[in-house]
Amino acid sequence: ANADARDKFGLGAIHKARRRPLIEELLRRGVDINGSAWCYGWAPIHYASFHGNSERMEILLELGALLRVEGKRGEGPLHVAAGTIHGASKVIDLLVQAGADLEARDKTGATPLLWALGVGSHVARMLRGSEEFAIHLVENGANVSVADNEGNCAKEVASKREYKKLLQRMKMRTENDRTGSL
Repeated sequence: ANADARDKFGLGAIHKARRRPLIEELLRRGVDINGSAWCYGWAPIHYASFHGNSERMEILLELGALLRVEGKRGEGPLHVAAGTIHGASKVIDLLVQAGADLEARDKTGATPLLWALGVGSHVARMLRGSEEFAIHLVENGANVSVADNEGNCAKEVASKREYKKLLQRMKMRTENDRTGSL
């Protein structure tokens, strides 16, 4: 059997595999751990981010999945983890601890924080994100004053959506940045 066979969306077994022995076997057979699917251009690490699967994320990172792999719209795995309602704070933590760039920009100039607010490519708007994940990114050091190519600023979006907890955390973060404390 072809270890790199794909379905109609370009997803191979490596994109769907959840258990370490299967992922390791696919890699032994020459499947690319960073290979992209045709539909969004997402690598397996993007799908683990989308599904909020921290166990799978740990395996992929341990086996060499790249953090700086981009989908068709320039989105990295952290964008996807922040933007999806299926995400998990633990996945965001794993990506940040592994060195994912909190300020990485997609083709619209949106960072993972903006994706968490549902701003960015049409995929980000479709996924909608969550206040919880936006707070988590701010707590991990995301720039709260960031704006995308159209001038959508994270603070303004949070204000329009009346995300009071996020606005409070952003204010604390800004004050702490000014005073040099955490």
